[in-house]
Amino acid sequence: MTTTTNGAQTKVSDLMLQLRHEWEQLQTNERDTGIKEDESRAELLARYSGKGMHQKEIGEAVGTTQNYVSKLLRYHRFCNTTVLQIPEGRFRAYWEQIADRQALKGKRTPEFIAAYEAKVFASISEMIESGKAPQRTKRKPKQVQAKDIKSIKQVKKAARQVYDRLKPTLTKLQGLLHCDRSTFAPAIIGSYAQELDREIKELFKLLGDVRDE
Repeated sequence: MTTTTNGAQTKVSDLMLQLRHEWEQLQTNERDTGIKEDESRAELLARYSGKGMHQKEIGEAVGTTQNYVSKLLRYHRFCNTTVLQIPEGRFRAYWEQIADRQALKGKRTPEFIAAYEAKVFASISEMIESGKAPQRTKRKPKQVQAKDIKSIKQVKKAARQVYDRLKPTLTKLQGLLHCDRSTFAPAIIGSYAQELDREIKELFKLLGDVRDE
């Protein structure tokens, strides 16, 4: 058992060294800039992910964060679904505008993730083809916490924030009224339902901590 563990650790270490070497070569020899450079980096990380390396190990090998590795791998998956070419930063701006941040949190099956990403990727492609640029992200207002609520005015403000967070999900659900089953997956509807449930519970939590005047 110990031999197997040591062998696996040795294999990971070797892969990390190989990846670091290829990453450094890419940084040194890369003549392309912009889209081609982004695609090359993403393809390299995806190749080593396919060899069984975890995102954290990949990040350690190339000197970046696991979060950035995750974003590059998602960009690679998008590139494999379309002939459209955009820089990784622009793709990320589209993703942050369209995707629900809560949808992929927690324990999600590979099937759920693939279905959700396919839905967002399709929306991104539609926006690119129609010439719509991603919106600039606005700084989110400070969220009202239950411990800070001491007046009806603050309750209204907290309720408004919950509604503002729910509005994109409600809009997406309303849009499904005009779709046929081939354009969406049940898993997507399930994620929307979880979002509604979570936010409503948060609202009741906020209201429950307010003392009657």
